Amino acid sequence: EASRDTCVNVVLRNKMKYSVDVGQGRDTVFDSKNLRLNLKSNTVSNDHARIHFTKGKKGQPLVVELEDHNSLNGTFVLSRPDKTSTTRDLMEREVRNEKFDLRGIEYIRLGPTTVIALDATNIYWDDDDLEEDEDEDEVQAEESKVGEMYKKGFYFPRTLNFGSKGK
Repeated sequence: EASRDTCVNVVLRNKMKYSVDVGQGRDTVFDSKNLRLNLKSNTVSNDHARIHFTKGKKGQPLVVELEDHNSLNGTFVLSRPDKTSTTRDLMEREVRNEKFDLRGIEYIRLGPTTVIALDATNIYWDDDDLEEDEDEDEVQAEESKVGEMYKKGFYFPRTLNFGSKGK
C-alpha cells in the first residue's frame, strides 16, 4: 500500500552541504544517519535519485538540486510559469544526466506514480531572514510564459490532468 499523506523532512539546518539518496524502501522514512529517503513504492528504483543541499554564504539562498541515477522509470520535475504569466498550467520536465536546480519546482515525480511535494517555505527558509517581514509585491500578469518553459525542456504532462473535467 502506498504511503499517502506522509510528511518527511529531509532539511538539516546544521550542515552546510549534504546529499540525500532517494530510493525504494520497506517504509517511507528519512534515515538521517545514512542520509537516505526511503519511499514505499514499487515504481521507485532502489537507487533512484539524489537531492543535493548546499547552503550559500550569508545572504545567499540554499541551493537544492535533483540528480537522477539512471532510474528505470525516470525522474521528473513539475512546475508552473512564474506569477507574471497569464497562464499557470502545471508543466513537466524529465531530469536525466544533470543536476537540476529545484527553485520554482512544486513537485518531483519518481516513476509513473510517486510524487513528492516540495515545501519551499521549509527548504528555502533562511535563518538570517527571521527579522524580515516584507509583504510580497503583487505582480500583474502580462503574457504567457509557457513558451519560455518549453525552451527549458518543460512540456504538458499526459498522465496528469489538473484542468477542466472531461467532456
